[in-house]
Amino acid sequence: MGLKKDLFSGVAVTAIAKYSGIVIGLVINAMLARLLSPREYGIVGVVVVFITFFNILSDIGLGSAIVQSQTLSQKDHSDLFKLSAIMSSILAIAFALFSYAVAYFYKNDVYIPIGQLLAIHVFFSSLSVVPKNIL
Repeated sequence: MGLKKDLFSGVAVTAIAKYSGIVIGLVINAMLARLLSPREYGIVGVVVVFITFFNILSDIGLGSAIVQSQTLSQKDHSDLFKLSAIMSSILAIAFALFSYAVAYFYKNDVYIPIGQLLAIHVFFSSLSVVPKNIL
């Protein structure tokens, strides 16, 4: 009986966490659509696509490997974090440079400073993969 209750509780918490994130995202997008001009909202949409892509690249399975492996030592965690730091730096530089390609493709230089600023986000987001999954 206790296992069934724990299972139901876990499923409920996971569902609430997942769907509340979706609802919050919808509310934020609705507010942005009202506050920004169509041109500005289009810029945000383009940038969000590339940020999402780089965030997917930042994990490369490290998070799942850390969670599933129960035999990692402190040295292994340290080595994984070093690898993550190197990968974070490479991804951030790539994102900053990629902003030039996006600006050229869309013929709008506004993407360059936005991409360079968001490269900081890519760096820290990627850098946090190992510590979050260790917890």
